[in-house]
Amino acid sequence: MADSTCGSVLSNKWQDPGWRIEQRYSKGVLIGNWSEDRYKFEKGSEFGSSTSRQTYRGHYLKAPDPSIRLKGLIRNNGIDKEHIFIHHGKSYMRNTISLYDQTFNRGYELGERKWDGKRMAWLPEKTDHPLQGASTNFGLKEEKEEKWRKEKELESIGDFVTSNHLTYRMPPLTSYPTGRAAPHKLISSRTHPQSTNRNLKLRGMHQTLFKEVVDPKFDTN
Repeated sequence: MADSTCGSVLSNKWQDPGWRIEQRYSKGVLIGNWSEDRYKFEKGSEFGSSTSRQTYRGHYLKAPDPSIRLKGLIRNNGIDKEHIFIHHGKSYMRNTISLYDQTFNRGYELGERKWDGKRMAWLPEKTDHPLQGASTNFGLKEEKEEKWRKEKELESIGDFVTSNHLTYRMPPLTSYPTGRAAPHKLISSRTHPQSTNRNLKLRGMHQTLFKEVVDPKFDTN
């Protein structure tokens, strides 16, 4: 009985971990043409795939949170003007006169304020009762646009144009008088070359330069 027990112990000792000291075969061992296989290009299964697509997966089955979208919209674009100017109705629709115009450029006299002992302030306060009306337009915008238009024209004419040519332009033909043209004194029948008409009969009378041709039928002489 002892021999059988000793034989079973000897036969099972090879199954114990302490006796298994031989190296096992690992799948990571490079065998075969591993040096050539590592240079082979393995094409991906997805067209145009990227690391971002592999990392950040889209949640297509879940509905988006509208509150997050609204917060992002307000953060990027800001609040609409209705929430700033029309939160009290149309009270501030015509409140476009600047404080500078109310203080320095006004065309009226402000009423006297009275001291209020309860509120410890001078009332009425100008900021609490702003002027209502259209915005002040004293031509600054039009003046700037005209200045910018002239500067743009100067940039387009080139670099070889003098300031004298730009300043002194030839006036148009309509600016010259054409109704008071007089002939030269040498060919004039009224004015003598010496600025005097020696013939008193011809003075103040219209005389032609060339001899008139008279038909003999109508000649009364």
